[in-house]
Amino acid sequence: MHVLEVKDVNKSFPLPVQDGETGASRLMVLSGVSFVVEHGETVAIMGPSGGGKSTLLSLLSGLDRPDHGQILVLDKDIAAMTSTELNAFRARSIGIVFQQFQLLEHFSALENVRLPLDLRGVPAHEADRIALEKLDRVGLKSPIASLSGPDESGRVSACGDRTSIGDGSTADFCG
Repeated sequence: MHVLEVKDVNKSFPLPVQDGETGASRLMVLSGVSFVVEHGETVAIMGPSGGGKSTLLSLLSGLDRPDHGQILVLDKDIAAMTSTELNAFRARSIGIVFQQFQLLEHFSALENVRLPLDLRGVPAHEADRIALEKLDRVGLKSPIASLSGPDESGRVSACGDRTSIGDGSTADFCG
């Protein structure tokens, strides 16, 4: 089983209509993208600014949908899932680290790392154990501290047990 399989994915965005123009023009960002990621493999998606990296990562994590093609995560076609199915699958199987970390400012490190576990229904004692282990893994010794900078990466480790997706400079925190 592949961890990730991308088959002939296309994604475009509408361009603003200029005065005097007719019809809707589209900017093709991704065209015919295909690749496979195996279990245990680490992959970096590199390219120039504006080259579609963040768009691809949004598609791979199910935050956006392709115009065409298939995206299979753990043999499940996430592009074909309903929003409810996709939300549940993402909560169980995909960890995401954004360029701008999505942390709750007034939560401690432990509370921020534990939040995805709570949302998945992990019992409190187990969520605490996992979150503390993940914080220790990234070298954060005080679970009551707030997260900033590289320490924010602790959250991804608790988000998804199988597949982690990181955008920008956050990518080296995945796994």
